[in-house]
Amino acid sequence: MASYKNPIRVTYTRTVAGQTTATWSVSPPPGCDKFRVDDIQASVTGTAFVGTSTPAILGVGVAGNVNAAGYINFGTAGTPAPANSTVGLGAQKVYGTNPLYGTFDLTGTSNTIAITAGKKIPQVVGPALLTLTASTGGSPAGSAVVEVTLAWF
Repeated sequence: MASYKNPIRVTYTRTVAGQTTATWSVSPPPGCDKFRVDDIQASVTGTAFVGTSTPAILGVGVAGNVNAAGYINFGTAGTPAPANSTVGLGAQKVYGTNPLYGTFDLTGTSNTIAITAGKKIPQVVGPALLTLTASTGGSPAGSAVVEVTLAWF
C-alpha cells in the first residue's frame, strides 16, 4: 500500500511550446488521493525558451492554483533557458514559495485553498493539473520535453 514514506511515483512526459498555454489533468493511481511533486525537469530543444515580458512557467497544482505544488520558470529575454539545456525544479525550489504547499489532498469539495487551524495540507477536489502558462511579450519562442514526477499516496 502506498504511503507518504513509500509512495507510488509516476512520471508524466509532455512536449511544450513557449508561446502556447496548455493544461493536462492527471489521475491518481488506484487507492491514492494525495500527491506531492518529486521533481520537474525540462529538456529545452534547439531554440532558446524565452518570453520578453513574462516567462513561460510549467506548474503543478489544481484549477485556480496551478503552480501551488511546484513549478519551473523558463526565463525571459535577459536570462532565457538556452537551447539544448535543462531546467529543473531543484535550482528553483524556495521553501514556502516553490512549492507553496508540499502535499495536496484530493478529498476536498473545492479548489479554494484555505488552511484551517491544525491542518497543513490543503484539501482540494482536484484533479491534479500540469499547466504550461505561455510566455508573453516580443516573440515568445522555444520548446521542451518536460518530465514531471509525482509521488502519490
